[in-house]
Amino acid sequence: MAKNKVNNEITTQAWKEYEDGKNYNIKLNLYSINDRNERFYADDQWNGFDSGGNPTPVFNIYKRVINYYIASILKQPVKLTFLPMLSNEEINEKDENAQEQMDMNEAAELITSYMDSLKERWKLDTMNRQLLLDAANTGDMSTYMYWNPDIETGQDSLGDIDLEIKDGVDVYFGNPNQVNKEKQPYILIVFREMVSELRKQAKAAGLSKQEIDKITSDEDYDYTAGDRGKIELDNNGTKKGGKGKATAVLKLYKKKGTVHAQKSTRRVVVRPEWNTKLKKYPSQWANWDKRKNSYHGQAVGTGIVPNQLFINQQFSLVMIFMRDMAFPKVIYEKTMVGPWSNKVGGAFGVNTGGQIPLSQVADYMTPAQMNTQIMQVIDATITYTKEMLGANDAALGDVNPDNAKALAIVTEQAGVPLANIKANLYQLHEDIGYSALDFMSQYYGKRKVVVKENGKRVVKEFDFDKLQDMPMTLKVEVGPGTLFSELAGQATLDNLLQQDRITFLQYLNSSVPGVIPNKQELIDEIKAIEEQQQESQNQTAQFMQTLPPEIQEKIQAMDPEEAQGTIQALMQLPPEDLQSALQEVMVNVR
Repeated sequence: MAKNKVNNEITTQAWKEYEDGKNYNIKLNLYSINDRNERFYADDQWNGFDSGGNPTPVFNIYKRVINYYIASILKQPVKLTFLPMLSNEEINEKDENAQEQMDMNEAAELITSYMDSLKERWKLDTMNRQLLLDAANTGDMSTYMYWNPDIETGQDSLGDIDLEIKDGVDVYFGNPNQVNKEKQPYILIVFREMVSELRKQAKAAGLSKQEIDKITSDEDYDYTAGDRGKIELDNNGTKKGGKGKATAVLKLYKKKGTVHAQKSTRRVVVRPEWNTKLKKYPSQWANWDKRKNSYHGQAVGTGIVPNQLFINQQFSLVMIFMRDMAFPKVIYEKTMVGPWSNKVGGAFGVNTGGQIPLSQVADYMTPAQMNTQIMQVIDATITYTKEMLGANDAALGDVNPDNAKALAIVTEQAGVPLANIKANLYQLHEDIGYSALDFMSQYYGKRKVVVKENGKRVVKEFDFDKLQDMPMTLKVEVGPGTLFSELAGQATLDNLLQQDRITFLQYLNSSVPGVIPNKQELIDEIKAIEEQQQESQNQTAQFMQTLPPEIQEKIQAMDPEEAQGTIQALMQLPPEDLQSALQEVMVNVR
């Protein structure tokens, strides 16, 4: 326990470290900037402005550019491939054990295939969009991996690895100036959980009723992400009722190379220290753009906000001008005209005394003309903003595709500025893969998993404890991203097939998904035919070995088709007729 210096409140050590982390973020103005950026993406761009009843237009360049970034980054599929840390040759040199080599290769293939199943269950492709949106708005993207004991596996061993997104403001590094998470003295992950759930966890951990009753609801949601994260149900609980939510802090730290954990609220250690058995922190972290000596990154949205404000405000002024000045004002002689009416088709009397022409009784005041340069400045601001961000008209699809190839090249080049952000996302995927491997080796034991072989779901049993003695490396493979690059790759395959540089089976395996209908069925049929042919060749070779040497020489001297026909005919003969047939071969073949 630690004492708060401000109000002498007794709090847990993890809570004090949580307060230290919040103070660091406050110095960066992180919470207010992130909330403002999230509002701008959500079209709430006039929050805090007193418009006085004037127009508040929103031309959301901010949102369109970020959506383009996300779509451009995610158009390339990502696959995680596990490989033995040692090559086949190195394994043979080190251990001279072919069986170990085979085991490591098979284990790597099984984990790679099962990783695809995990990603599908986690909906990682959908997560990627939210992760990139978080990073664009806040500068950070983060996930947290944990063991979920409630997941059904269809076998005796319950539980499996689970993954969830965490907001960057809910993850606190013990040393915020160190960007390497594995070198952190500790990592804090903050949750808003139901008090009833926290009390269940405390009871399961063996806490006394007196301690459990100290877990009560709070209103510590001012530092959660987004405006709506600060709005909760009005059901603050009592000590007895246990309703509402409370902030819980999960502290992760290492002891002798192993990650330990402890979970606390403000005043209660909900779950005392336990050994997770993991070697790596189960928290994955990446930035949009990195900032020197800080684990928090730079959000692309922060730089767009000033331009977006200018565009909205100038459009508002234009609208105000058009509302007030677009229709001319009427000037009339009050001594001659009664109350003026703008009613369509209406009439009113005029008393000129016959001295003044009617044309001089009333007139229209010519309104001031708006400077046309303001619209030019607004257009230029929009254009330059998109250009500087790499989101030009070609990339956004705002041009006619007169030259499809040139358009594709321009679009590809527009995506070059996103290369660093892509690399950051791929690094996050790599960290997810290594954490999953860490969990498998420590928690799975011997269990059955569903993998894919030749496009079919197959159940395999594997002892995952063996992974502790099988060092693995991870390769992030990125597929073709655009329609142009996919078609170019398909054209290359077509040429290789026409030149007999590859087999038809190799062509099918490498072809772009969706180009060839029923592709997997074709592959399976070809493999079945090849297996039959191989089996037939093996039988033929075995039969040839049973023939006398002189007969073998006679058959080998034949034309290949004739030789094949002769062998097939001989193989179909009953044993009593075979000898006479062989004599005929000796006589007739010269």
